[in-house]
Amino acid sequence: MPWSITGARGALFLYLLVVPWLPGLMSLRTGHDLARALQMLLWLAAGLALWRRAGAPSLRGAALALALLLAALALVGLAPQPGWAALELAQWVGMVVVALLVADLVRAGGRWREALGWTLLAASALQGGLEVLMAVLGLLGGIAPRPDLLGQGYDNLRFLNHVQTLSLPLTLVGLAWAGDTPPARRLATLALACGGAVLWASGGRATELALLLALALVAAVGRPARALLARRLLPGLLLSVGVYALVWRAAPALLGLASDGVAAGRLVSSVNDQARLTLWHAAWQQWLGHPWWGIGPMHLAAQPSRYAMHPHQLPLQLLAEWGAVVVLALLTVLGVWLRQRWRAWQAALATGPALAFTASLWAVLASLVDAQFSGNAVMPVSQVWLALAWGALMGAGEAPARPAASAWMAACTRGLVLALLAGAAVLTSAQWPTLDERLKQSLADGQAPRTQPRFWSHGRLTPLWPAPGAQ
Repeated sequence: MPWSITGARGALFLYLLVVPWLPGLMSLRTGHDLARALQMLLWLAAGLALWRRAGAPSLRGAALALALLLAALALVGLAPQPGWAALELAQWVGMVVVALLVADLVRAGGRWREALGWTLLAASALQGGLEVLMAVLGLLGGIAPRPDLLGQGYDNLRFLNHVQTLSLPLTLVGLAWAGDTPPARRLATLALACGGAVLWASGGRATELALLLALALVAAVGRPARALLARRLLPGLLLSVGVYALVWRAAPALLGLASDGVAAGRLVSSVNDQARLTLWHAAWQQWLGHPWWGIGPMHLAAQPSRYAMHPHQLPLQLLAEWGAVVVLALLTVLGVWLRQRWRAWQAALATGPALAFTASLWAVLASLVDAQFSGNAVMPVSQVWLALAWGALMGAGEAPARPAASAWMAACTRGLVLALLAGAAVLTSAQWPTLDERLKQSLADGQAPRTQPRFWSHGRLTPLWPAPGAQ
């Protein structure tokens, strides 16, 4: 296997396992900034691996990808801040490239797919298990567990919820890829129990709603998968309720500590709802002013806002920043692809429960629901998990691709992609030493950068290059 593909797969495994909690413990930088910098390096590694993919795209697929990429590059060039717009485009392109990398791995099967399965199980178990462990250690130290103490390595607890929308269903995907053996089932149950308990404690309503609606749809339509899905999901789900009740409710009461009610209070609070309505209205007005080509990629983050640097609603974000023409093209491509995947899933169900296919579809559908209320498509760690989920669905039920000679159009597309990702990685590394100064500038502008970031933790966009004559 080419070293570029091996390296990119290894980088993806490592990112899933340790980001953002481990780098956050080892550096004074925020977890968000570290996750972003490592993400851009992962994107570049995946771009290098793109050259040695198992099979070349069809002529129609290459032509479509090239047309979309050229249109996006044109909008980047016309954006008010082309540097930030290029970074935004690089994020989306990187997600596609990593999804292709994962799809190739899934199609090939074998030890690499099994290794990815165990990595998913371990990453999901670490994600929830460490949070539960920290809550227990806090109790032993006389500290009642609170929602604001959750999310190790994340600048905002909701960024953890974005990842959980994907990591909880993908736990079952990992279980299927790991062979559905007793040890794998025990690890999956642990991951679901701890992850579910953290979700209940955090009060992540968008994640809970997204997982519930997507699961209801998949279970209702995928009748052959329903029994196996329930057998693998219910033990961990029931245990998660018990862990939450014990650690976050019963233990504080028994120890005489005040049991925090923030998570329950959020269910009846209208504060976040009002903030979203404000953001949605602002994005809608921006789109009305620039309906066809938008105001520029990532440019909503240049607008002063006390709430966030993105509208917490993906369709509105894309409409406002990219315009109706690009959004309609993307929706057409997405609709055709999802229709094909749905039919392939139905065909797979005719031969068995297809646990990996079913759970990956659950993850993708849940992410689409979550994107209507959150910034899961904006934050670095959730972007990596999104690419993984979409790649898992892309490769599910497919045979390995046959090697084929790349047409000039495919080579041109790959060249543009690699150049864009390499440029984004260089630009990201060049900004790293000046992040503290950018944070101070954003704070001076009255923003709240560490709770509402967009690219870096400072939130609102600052010029990538000093103005001519500036000191």
